Amino acid sequence: MVYSLQTSRTFSRCWEAYEGSIGRHSDTLRRFRAVLPYVPPAARVLDLGCGTGTFGRLALDDSPCRQITGYDFAPNMIQAAKLKVPEGHFECRDIRRLHCPGQSYDALILSFLINHLATAELQSLIPQCAKALSDNGLLYLSFADIKKSGFHQPDFADTPLHFSSHGPDAVLRLLQANGIAFLHLWTDLCSLGDYASAKAYHFIGHNIN
Repeated sequence: MVYSLQTSRTFSRCWEAYEGSIGRHSDTLRRFRAVLPYVPPAARVLDLGCGTGTFGRLALDDSPCRQITGYDFAPNMIQAAKLKVPEGHFECRDIRRLHCPGQSYDALILSFLINHLATAELQSLIPQCAKALSDNGLLYLSFADIKKSGFHQPDFADTPLHFSSHGPDAVLRLLQANGIAFLHLWTDLCSLGDYASAKAYHFIGHNIN
């Protein structure tokens, strides 16, 4: 992860502003709700890069039988997630590794996570995701199609953050090469702050390995 310590500290320091930003941008809640019909009502869910636990809260409100696990690399984000989703299990961990040998999940959520990963880290993470998914398990992955890697300052952050560029064709090829088959794909626009925006891709697929 490029500039991993700075990114982790910024997210942890600015978690309250991040939470407020989600409230101001209702598209975040809309897209999470669009994913829920694909998640079985008693699914074991891993939210990788879970932030303050927004997806977990919506998933449990929709179906209390789901089991929610969340990993994030920003300690204060994890503390906020524990308060928001006391029924879930949240840990501060390296989000480049799943740390779940012998355990499988019915759904993996990677919401705008990969823009913080270098290409080699993404190529390492996706096979881990495919291996961790149960048969026919769901993967939701969203990312911004940034034309060039660099720094942008989101509206919640007090300092610029580094965002990595991953083209949609390369990402989809990587998913397919690891046995993640296409179910649904939609696009919209997301703000990177400092007057910049990018096309965002939202991919829903399932494991066919």
